Amino acid sequence: MPTLAIWGDRDPYWPDAAVPGVPVALVHGAGHHAYREQPDQVAALIVELARSLATPPE
Repeated sequence: MPTLAIWGDRDPYWPDAAVPGVPVALVHGAGHHAYREQPDQVAALIVELARSLATPPE
């Protein structure tokens, strides 16, 4: 299952350990609710992930 961890760079609740193999995208200027604080940045990350899945591998 494709997964992308989206995290606010000002979030005080950073996990102790990342999930192996899951990329982390930091949203600048966001705290714990990045999707509310920086919705355009979060939407762009989701669109980028979706496009990468829709592109057939070479």
